[in-house]
Amino acid sequence: MNLPNRLTLIRMGLALVMVACLYAGQAPYDIAALIIFFAASLTDWLDGRIARKRNIITVLGCFLDPVADKFLILSAFIMLSFRGMLPVWAVIIVLLRELAVDSLRLVASNAGAVISAGIFGKVKTVTQMAAVFGLLASCFLPVLAIPARVVLYISVLATLASGIDYFMRNSAFFTGKKGEADA
Repeated sequence: MNLPNRLTLIRMGLALVMVACLYAGQAPYDIAALIIFFAASLTDWLDGRIARKRNIITVLGCFLDPVADKFLILSAFIMLSFRGMLPVWAVIIVLLRELAVDSLRLVASNAGAVISAGIFGKVKTVTQMAAVFGLLASCFLPVLAIPARVVLYISVLATLASGIDYFMRNSAFFTGKKGEADA
């Protein structure tokens, strides 16, 4: 297994440790959760950079990377919601978008196509990570609570925009015409 794929698996493991820290609900564990989330987010940037630089992009990596991102973000969102720091409706919107886009990717895959992330998908991921980081940091710096909420709402809008973009760019998979990947 190559280094980028190992980093992706590490991100998934870090997400589990972060969940345990957030579940503990005490200040030292909250600090640990923030540090762990930051480290896991860095692996997202680092694995892609290494894979592109070394030209070792694999099918496994293309599958695992977005799964690890979803695992990290949804785990954080669910735990923050559980702790009353994030509204449940935001978690539901993110979860439904992820299920819808993954369903679209499955349909495309059955047609022999791969749907890559668009710019809205990348913005969605970055804003979601920024929202989680801000919400976690607001545990220690209450002055960040309002800016973190603003970033959260931006991330929810980016999530919706990304889902709409995926379906608009790939509507051909539902009409029987050639899809984006065939163009």
